[in-house]
Amino acid sequence: MSATVSILTACYNCESTIAKNIESSLKQTYDQKLIELIFIDDGSTDKTLSILEKYKKLYPSRIKMSSRENRGVCKTFQELIAQVNTDYFIFADADDYLSNTAIESLVYEAKKNNADISTGKTIGIKPNGKMHSLNYNNNFRNNMSASAFVLHNASYIWNLLIKTEFYKKCEYKWPEQGASSNILEDCAVSRWLFNCTQQLIGTTRKYTYYYTQQNANKFRSSGWHHTKTNQLIKSMDIFLKMSLINHQYSVSSKSTRAIIDDFIFFTAITIMSLVYINPLRFASEKPNKDQKKQYYIDFFNILKKYDIKLKTPKKSFWKKMAYISIWWNWKVRKGH
Repeated sequence: MSATVSILTACYNCESTIAKNIESSLKQTYDQKLIELIFIDDGSTDKTLSILEKYKKLYPSRIKMSSRENRGVCKTFQELIAQVNTDYFIFADADDYLSNTAIESLVYEAKKNNADISTGKTIGIKPNGKMHSLNYNNNFRNNMSASAFVLHNASYIWNLLIKTEFYKKCEYKWPEQGASSNILEDCAVSRWLFNCTQQLIGTTRKYTYYYTQQNANKFRSSGWHHTKTNQLIKSMDIFLKMSLINHQYSVSSKSTRAIIDDFIFFTAITIMSLVYINPLRFASEKPNKDQKKQYYIDFFNILKKYDIKLKTPKKSFWKKMAYISIWWNWKVRKGH
């Protein structure tokens, strides 16, 4: 019997992109009778809900949708997964869309490799419409282990076909609701999933996902500001706490340590690029000197809280630069 699949999308004020997202799911080459689309409108104030309702009327047997007050993407993800009754599920962000052969390719790889997770390559779409690959071929091989995949590729929750039975067995504990729990929420979940699986990752070299870089991403956009920077640092605290709770390992555990290092690097390089390299990217709430200093104090206090020592990576040039730069800034800002 062929596998059934749910495509999950959290929606919030996405009237300009949600129709393309829905159309891409409705045009899948995989048997449409085996695909269901599940949407939750997270309290949108634009026309998102009316667009969802229009498609629900057109495809009542293939689309599930609901709407309620805004609860944030972290809570919405949990509610979407709770509705899944299919063999597999996949997240597609409301401003992104799937290639027409995505589900067919990902299910094939999952079945062929008996994989808990399968994924394909991603095409990034810049604000000017130009497309470019977000994967390097030498870092995207067939039959990769989870640790090898995380080492060489971004591991967000979207574009991952996940076996529902596997997800339920893992019993992931989501962070408590709050502003900071909605920053990089998918990084925590996906890295935990990769750590849990004992199987190879089913990978296809076909492009299965189109990532729309509207306004670039939220860490590099002109809309970044002081409050969001604080939320990012707090999210690192939540991520470390949830990683240790879910993995039930010590910080010295190799698998947990690799996941933690990856997230610490991401936070470090974000702070470095926003505050040190290009502070003009702050569009509002520009941080003053004391606030900038506090970023670094909070960052290192969190590392101290979990007894994590900052290690300079040996292989990645950019990771080295991130760690060295943030450490140098820390020394300078403390007046050492």
